[in-house]
Amino acid sequence: MHKTIAVVESHWTLRRLYELELQDEGYKTISLAGHGELFHLCAARDVHLVLSDDEGREQELLELALKQNIPLIINTGYPDRCSSAPVGDSIAVMLKTSDTVELKNKIRLMLAHSDSRQQNNLRFQQEEAPG
Repeated sequence: MHKTIAVVESHWTLRRLYELELQDEGYKTISLAGHGELFHLCAARDVHLVLSDDEGREQELLELALKQNIPLIINTGYPDRCSSAPVGDSIAVMLKTSDTVELKNKIRLMLAHSDSRQQNNLRFQQEEAPG
């Protein structure tokens, strides 16, 4: 199964770069210029990870990631924001760049952690089910 990544980037050239690079890696992508559609999209479609710029919607993005259990990468052009956001297995903040190697590695890692969490949750639910 191909994982679907929602790419939210206000700059068309970067959005297209990320989209093409991720498609080359075998991911399906949904490309958005703004966050307005993202919140409805994640509820309606099977999105496995959100890669988003930081155009003032960080709090809403964090809530979306936590509420819907979707890994989130906030891609920022502001280095000081990289150290101020909560991070973990499902949330990361990275400095925006056209070099996508580190970004693609982080995506692979976060999707692997997400798959592992889902398998553990499923195993736990099966163990807890009355039998």
